[in-house]
Amino acid sequence: METTTFWEECAAQANQDRRRQSRLTFAVPIQVAGINSLGELFCEETETTNVSQSGCQFNLGNSEVTPGSVVAIRILPRSSPSLPHSRTGFFRVQWCRRESNGRSTVGAMQLNQKGIWDLAFPNAEQQDS
Repeated sequence: METTTFWEECAAQANQDRRRQSRLTFAVPIQVAGINSLGELFCEETETTNVSQSGCQFNLGNSEVTPGSVVAIRILPRSSPSLPHSRTGFFRVQWCRRESNGRSTVGAMQLNQKGIWDLAFPNAEQQDS
């Protein structure tokens, strides 16, 4: 009887969201630059699929990056992507998954202390209630 309870508890823990911070589903136009998995410099405009205080997820269409590599992410103004913008940060690629459509989905963690997202995130107390 105890074995069944143990495995049920393990299954419940495995299915919990292990993320340290909440994610907001938010499309922010960004420019991603770095070194791709072939060792070539790339720069691609895309948008986030979700963001947190310390990271983001986005898709790349022409580039595949390697986990552990560092990319620069610059937030693009919605009015004119070619205008310079001050909110730029360095991110470490945590994972990269090649999708069936040929695009890559990337999860990245911010290396800068100060976040580049101009968003209000719920704190831990708000998440627990």
